[in-house]
Amino acid sequence: MKILGVSEVFPSKRRPTIGTFVSGQCKSIAKYCDVLFVSPRFFSVFFLSWNWLSLYRGLKPRDVINGIKVYYPLVPAIPRYYNILLQTISMALSLPFHIARLRKWFNFDIIHAHGIVPSGFACVVTGLLLKKPVVVTAIGADINDFSRLSYLKPLITFTLRKACIITAVSNSLRGKAISLGAEVDNVKFIPRSVDDIFLNSQYIRRKNIKTILFVGQLIERKGVEDLIRAFNMLIGRNIDAELIIVGEGVLYKELLCFVNSNCSGRVTFLGTQPHSDIPRIMSEADILCLPSYREGWPNVCMEALACGLPIVGTDIGGINEIVSSSDYGVLVPPGDYTALAKALKYALTKDWDREKIREYASNYTFDKIGQMYMDVYAKAKECFYR
Repeated sequence: MKILGVSEVFPSKRRPTIGTFVSGQCKSIAKYCDVLFVSPRFFSVFFLSWNWLSLYRGLKPRDVINGIKVYYPLVPAIPRYYNILLQTISMALSLPFHIARLRKWFNFDIIHAHGIVPSGFACVVTGLLLKKPVVVTAIGADINDFSRLSYLKPLITFTLRKACIITAVSNSLRGKAISLGAEVDNVKFIPRSVDDIFLNSQYIRRKNIKTILFVGQLIERKGVEDLIRAFNMLIGRNIDAELIIVGEGVLYKELLCFVNSNCSGRVTFLGTQPHSDIPRIMSEADILCLPSYREGWPNVCMEALACGLPIVGTDIGGINEIVSSSDYGVLVPPGDYTALAKALKYALTKDWDREKIREYASNYTFDKIGQMYMDVYAKAKECFYR
């Protein structure tokens, strides 16, 4: 079977850390199918001085990333500070042309969009024009955030109703997709897979103090400010620990200022790190903390569990499905950094069974998740050609 994957976020040689969760899904599928991925390169049609092509400068039109063949077509778009509605429509107008050309040398069986908008809507339109079945995966922000925008909601509902099958990376997202108009029987829960490089890592203690790790964007919804405040409370209680923060984002300067004023010397910002280095960083930590306000199915939690790390996270959809037992971590209400500090203290002092945590994460290998997608593709073809 030949699968054409589509998403505006996918790793490239210029931006290797963008969309690693999508490439992980593709690697699962590639265990069983021939996969070609289409990742549009957006460019501004009005503001040449602010051109998105600068993000892709030096990229070949076609490449191989993490073993997946990738095609980067040019797609005109309105700059992001206008709104995603115009980007979605622009992609829907451009994508059918590019995919029709691709079909001449890659005669795919199914189009698989990763994200409801803009990719999902554009792929549903393309599927209707080219008469091909479409599977769309809900990944998180597309349901949690974009569905709140009144001008995007009709496009989201259209996509959910017209796609052959909707897959959701968490049961929480599955429920929201159904509430937005998807048919119950057409929405399947398929979690994200975890890379073998995490399952094969080994715990290494290099320091005499406990290490709390955060990996993610430094943005408001990730709750990293709550984490730093909770950590500041910990060291105020003479807890011997350090905090390692991996990632970048708009809150960096604000967070750095707070750290320098309150807990300097105990918090280290590593910035963005290559995905291949994350297993080593995790193997040297004691716990992973993800105090997010909204999530889909955070890959970083599964990756941490695969390394034997317990999770301290917030009790929200996605995280609470991953941390399904107290054997794997501790959950607290979002936004409550006092409760977070108590949970961190408890997690740092508890004797965790790291092998049991690893064994739990091994249920989400490429092979197992890939087989779930094969079942979905078979049903999509059956429904479409019925």
